Amino acid sequence: MAYLATSINDSPTIVGKLDTDYVDLRGRAMKYDDNGNLTTAKADTDTVIGVAIMTNDKEKLKAGEDVYVQIKDIGHVIVGAAVKVGQELMVDNSGRFIPATSGKRYCAIAMSAATAADQYITAMIGRCGTVSASV
Repeated sequence: MAYLATSINDSPTIVGKLDTDYVDLRGRAMKYDDNGNLTTAKADTDTVIGVAIMTNDKEKLKAGEDVYVQIKDIGHVIVGAAVKVGQELMVDNSGRFIPATSGKRYCAIAMSAATAADQYITAMIGRCGTVSASV
């Protein structure tokens, strides 16, 4: 990753190469694969680095193409189930965000609600932790 005038990247987004072709990545959780390419996260055990941003070009989601990923702060995510404001979120097997369950790793916190799967909400994205047993 190149830096222009500082040794600290203060942007909440990065760019990387895709591992394979995709139809639509907007709002999905992303991780690095073993080759350093970006792919969708598919389990709470994956190390989620961020979320594919909404402005990614759907026509250029081919293997080796650039994809832009928000790595922190509040952004849009796609959910795989109904979500309440304030819920800790983990990922499902397609990179969508779902309510985290006890003992699972979460990577975002819902800042708005969704009533069903495949809706977009705002969420605080970041390295979070493990859900406590009291959830």
